[in-house]
Amino acid sequence: MAAILLDVENVSGVRSESFIWRVEVPGSLLHHGLFKCEDIPCVCRVDESGFSVSVVAPLPQMKGPVEGWDRKQLELRAPAMGGSHVTFNCPGLISVKHLDGDRYQIRKLSFFVIGYPGWFPIVENEVWAEPVCQNTPEELEFLADIEAEIEMRRTKKKRWP
Repeated sequence: MAAILLDVENVSGVRSESFIWRVEVPGSLLHHGLFKCEDIPCVCRVDESGFSVSVVAPLPQMKGPVEGWDRKQLELRAPAMGGSHVTFNCPGLISVKHLDGDRYQIRKLSFFVIGYPGWFPIVENEVWAEPVCQNTPEELEFLADIEAEIEMRRTKKKRWP
């Protein structure tokens, strides 16, 4: 089993080696060359049993669980899909760096979730990515208008007849 290591930053800013992707990597040069590529297409799945990442056809097929991840941190970075035991089952892009032996560090990971903005960065530069705004510019403008209207009504003096 190869271990792909993700060095993440937790809420307090302390770096810790907590995400490990355990996956059997066949010894062919094709597979090792694959990990030198940026943005490898993958499928990311989070359900009641955990978090797994799969590389699927037409690429060499590999699948393994991710260990040491944090559901709250993940859901801050991409909108969870509700309605079943599966929170995420989405296309993704992953970039890794060989550390030593069979260890690879995840340098970048993004999920594609239907909705604005579509691609949600999960990991950048080997740490948790900054969460992105999940509202469209139009939605943000609408919310600002509502807040302005509420504030205006609060400060408006009541007139008695």
